[in-house]
Amino acid sequence: MIQRGVDRMKVDHPIRIDARRKDDPPGGRWAAIDQESRGAVRLITSPADPNLQVQLVHAEIERIRRIDPAVKLSEIAVLCRTHAPLEKMRVICDVEGLPCEITGPEAAKGQIALMRTREGWALAQALRRRRLRMLRLSALRRSLSYLQRAQPRNAALLDLLDIVDDVAATLQADIVPAAEALDLFYEAAGEMRRDGRASAIKLMTAHGAKGLEFDHVIVMDCADWRWDEEDERRLLYVAMTRARQSLSLMCAEGGRNPYLVDLGTVNGVHDHLPRALPQHRADLERRYVMLGPASMDIGFAGRASSAQPVHRAIAALRTGDVVEIKGRFVHSVSGQIVGRLAASVDSAPLQQGVASMVAVMVRTRSQTPEEYWPALQVDHWETPLAEVRLDRGLAGRTA
Repeated sequence: MIQRGVDRMKVDHPIRIDARRKDDPPGGRWAAIDQESRGAVRLITSPADPNLQVQLVHAEIERIRRIDPAVKLSEIAVLCRTHAPLEKMRVICDVEGLPCEITGPEAAKGQIALMRTREGWALAQALRRRRLRMLRLSALRRSLSYLQRAQPRNAALLDLLDIVDDVAATLQADIVPAAEALDLFYEAAGEMRRDGRASAIKLMTAHGAKGLEFDHVIVMDCADWRWDEEDERRLLYVAMTRARQSLSLMCAEGGRNPYLVDLGTVNGVHDHLPRALPQHRADLERRYVMLGPASMDIGFAGRASSAQPVHRAIAALRTGDVVEIKGRFVHSVSGQIVGRLAASVDSAPLQQGVASMVAVMVRTRSQTPEEYWPALQVDHWETPLAEVRLDRGLAGRTA
């Protein structure tokens, strides 16, 4: 029913049923397990206000999880026309304790590569030291699991554990050459950076979703689709056809998007009006500012000798630790300076937010342009990366 429901979106050529699913009944397995919509496309009338609409999207996610408790979070995707609603979606997921991540090509540009984190770099160094020797993957997994239990909020360790399992499945062996394992780790880390983590709901723009598929797709409509352009119709079609099992479409109140409004008359579409309209939630009026590599003076600790306390202070930091921004510097809870903001960052609003560690990046002399080498006092050093939460009243200000 998903393909039949979006038939009117593609006028250039007729839609053909995916050969892999041509023998499935209309609606697939969800025709049997979804007692309300019977596998039909769900067209949900929703307020255009992102604060209100994300509450309905969250309810739809919980509905999917109730119907199919075995569904993987990574097989649920929320797609938007523009980036702003994704930020609000990320907030409600955080507030409700639902793992999520904003993914796609644009989001990947601001992320630190896994193998450049403290954990990834340490693993790579260990594997390089034993390149000509064999590695027991089960032993490596036990070591990483031990570290992860001590640092349950450390996403890098969780990602490395996932990669160990992927490498073992790829090679179909437990004992492998360390050099081969290292190459596979870098390859898998690159794919993870592009595609996102396996344990999180995917939040992305329709542009970023091109070429991807998910079991369950929810498309938001915060009155940001430009319905009077042919390219917009095609893009909306792309967003809708990312779904394999279920498709839910938010339709902004007032009929702003005629493409979505017209779908309500199409066979295979369940026009749904929520029983209760959401109310404005003040706890969703927050935003996050990521102090990634571009926001930090990444050579700051590298210009300090190994005897300087900044190196010990950074080494003591763990993912999730609270840090404080004072002026242009980042301080640990003990008051020790652990980093400095880049000159382009406006620190004023950040000082009023709540900052916490998300990762520690390793930087080396070889990664640094040669003109900066004379100022370096060490060959490799760490740079803390934090995220600042700006609550209501500060959320509208930019850094």
